[in-house]
Amino acid sequence: SPYLHSLLAWLATPLTDRRIDESGLPPLIFSACNWYNDWKAPTIMELATRYPDSQVIVVGGLGRLASQEAHEAFGEGYDMGNRLTALGLSPHRLTAIGCRECAAVDGSNCGCVGTTGFNMDRLLDMVRAEAEQGERRLGGGRRLLVVEESLLVRRVFATMLGRLRGEAAAEFGAVEMVAPARSVEEVLARHGDEKGEQLLWAEVDRLLRYSSTEFEGGLHLYNTDDFLRSPEDTAYFEALLKNVTVHRRSEL
Repeated sequence: SPYLHSLLAWLATPLTDRRIDESGLPPLIFSACNWYNDWKAPTIMELATRYPDSQVIVVGGLGRLASQEAHEAFGEGYDMGNRLTALGLSPHRLTAIGCRECAAVDGSNCGCVGTTGFNMDRLLDMVRAEAEQGERRLGGGRRLLVVEESLLVRRVFATMLGRLRGEAAAEFGAVEMVAPARSVEEVLARHGDEKGEQLLWAEVDRLLRYSSTEFEGGLHLYNTDDFLRSPEDTAYFEALLKNVTVHRRSEL
């Protein structure tokens, strides 16, 4: 429907948060890996080609929807790393984090829920560890380019801003979302019409629930102004909330 096209366009808006003057350093390229790895890998490679001095960090465990390739690689981060090296990215520029880095995993049974916030925390762990050693290869006020699939962009952006509060705020001079161009038809073809529509509306539900503890399942991972960046955003979101109640919610 035309409404779904408008919804996807809003969810996929390439948001930017500029914090401090840019450092002049090459940006850091990051992706929290998931079941859209195959769709995101070409976009990561485009950025890596555009910024040949940039490091690339991809992180992901094994969520409920992890692909067969991710299971075989023992982590969505490793799966993405395999895809990027196959596309020509030098291993010297790539850091892939998956289940082997997790002390809670014995090598045979992964209990990771594969959450976006967990993946971001592993990135920030690396940045903090480097800063403690007096290095600035990853942070240091540079731009952070976050590659995410279209329908997830707004929530992932807000989640990153929520993580970048306090001491971590100064590590990146800007956070910029980069998403592959995607149509509603492609999303529905991948998931099926009913499931694809549920996924789009589920993002509206998640934006609401994850920004507050007032709702069932609310986590307050970020503030509403982290994903509502303008008066137009706020008005559109209020209209969405009137419609989301008539759609089945997905607990993906």
